[in-house]
Amino acid sequence: MSSNNVKDSEFQAYKDDSRIPCKYGTKCYQKNPQHHSKYKHPPKGEMVTYNLQLTTNMANLQLITLINITIQQLLILSFN
Repeated sequence: MSSNNVKDSEFQAYKDDSRIPCKYGTKCYQKNPQHHSKYKHPPKGEMVTYNLQLTTNMANLQLITLINITIQQLLILSFN
C-alpha cells in the first residue's frame, strides 16, 4: 500500500469514528486511556487538512445562518 493510501485510509477511519473529536487534535497531551476512549484524535499528518475542512464547514454554517437571518428579517419587513 502506498504512503498516500495509508494516509487516506487513516483519515477515513478517523472521519468514520463516531467518538467526539478532541479539541486539541494532534496537539493533545492527554495520556489518560479514558480520554482516548471518549475522544478521537486525527492522524498526525492530517491536522492541516482537517483544520481546513473544519474551518470551511464552520464558515459555510455561519454564512447559511447569516442568510437565514437576513431572509427572516426581509420576511418580517414585507409583512409590516
